[in-house]
Amino acid sequence: MNNYNLNSYNNQALDSHVSSVMKRVYVKMFLAMIVTALAAWACTVIPGIGMFLATHSWVYWGVAILELVLVFSLSGAINKMSSSTASLIFYLHSLLNGVTFALIFMAYTPVSIFKTFAITAGVFGAMSI
Repeated sequence: MNNYNLNSYNNQALDSHVSSVMKRVYVKMFLAMIVTALAAWACTVIPGIGMFLATHSWVYWGVAILELVLVFSLSGAINKMSSSTASLIFYLHSLLNGVTFALIFMAYTPVSIFKTFAITAGVFGAMSI
């Protein structure tokens, strides 16, 4: 095999690998958006949770700070942790993100929130295809 064919083969293999990795990234983002949406929906629909967050600001701020701690710990130790641990922290972050968004979502109509999440999740779903 000459040098040109070898480089062409390497480029095709690299393109295939990058495509595979990006598909997994978009699938995880799609799933994380669903987790966030379900958590926010649950906090606004289940009686008392949204009101509890609204009236106990220390709980809301605790959840928001924990969310930031997860982001910083994930970004700081991403090279040292296993893929499954990183995914678990990522989905936990998505869950907490939904809880922190719940109060914001109580101010808007469910239809406008659903449309926004559906469009965003749909883009990640389409990009994974």
